Amino acid sequence: DEQVRHDDQGLKQVYRHFEQNLKDICQTAHDAGAEVILSNVVCNIRDCPPFASLLREDLLESDKEKWENLYRKGVILEQKKEFDQAVLHYQAAAEIDDTFAELRYRMGHCLDLAGKKVQARPHYLASRQLDTLRFRVDDRINEVVQSVTEYKTKKGLYFVDAVSSLSEQSPLHLPGKTLFYEHVHLTFKG
Repeated sequence: DEQVRHDDQGLKQVYRHFEQNLKDICQTAHDAGAEVILSNVVCNIRDCPPFASLLREDLLESDKEKWENLYRKGVILEQKKEFDQAVLHYQAAAEIDDTFAELRYRMGHCLDLAGKKVQARPHYLASRQLDTLRFRVDDRINEVVQSVTEYKTKKGLYFVDAVSSLSEQSPLHLPGKTLFYEHVHLTFKG
């Protein structure tokens, strides 16, 4: 019951509070003479489907029915391993509403399995951003962490780009099951 869409206006306040809290923590550490290392947060993108998805609230009932039919047919084709055909149905559904996180994940997954790795990547990334149960860090949170370190680099505050480091070791530059047990907990290799 606690789903939050990517475009929810309340997220702006969450991001502002997070940024201010992080700045306050860093300032407190600086005032105490401590140096601080901040890292962005890596999560499983390639092998962790979204936890929840929502269609746009403004969809007409007729569009919702079309979307659901196309999506359902895509899922059936995906289960039959007819990935190219599944993608066509998913793309048609996305023309109606491309903000349903699971749709974007399935598109990425099918393209990935069909050998279209470059085309798969943006769909995997979008699925994490659109996930309405926000258990994985989104791009904005990581941007805030990096911006806070850039803001105070001369005060003993350092940034570790864990996302880039682990992404470089991953197929499609998308961390997955080789580095994570599930959505956020790292394997020994990770």
